[in-house]
Amino acid sequence: MMAVVDKLKIISVCVLWCQNYVGHDGSGRQAENRRLICSTVYELLVARHVTMSTFIRNKLSKLVVCVARQDWPHAYSSFFTNIYTVCCHVTCWSLCLAIANVCRQVISVAHC
Repeated sequence: MMAVVDKLKIISVCVLWCQNYVGHDGSGRQAENRRLICSTVYELLVARHVTMSTFIRNKLSKLVVCVARQDWPHAYSSFFTNIYTVCCHVTCWSLCLAIANVCRQVISVAHC
């Protein structure tokens, strides 16, 4: 049980670091890194959303939405297409709802 708690703490710290990194406005290399982080997290979410904890799934969803909030439509034009693709799969409805809920929360708040 303790190993699971430690693993969740490590993942939470990593996600928090990514959120802080993504939250800073930047250009050039930082924007490229932001896109890389976002695409990696999105692929992880789609591949493992069923087996990961709800807390981590929601944190990773928020990370993707925060990148989209900063970069859409010019640098992340595929954001809504990606969400639509996820929603088309019956096994991914919980992920789709989680991302939609995070979108609702992030849009209603001034910052990520």
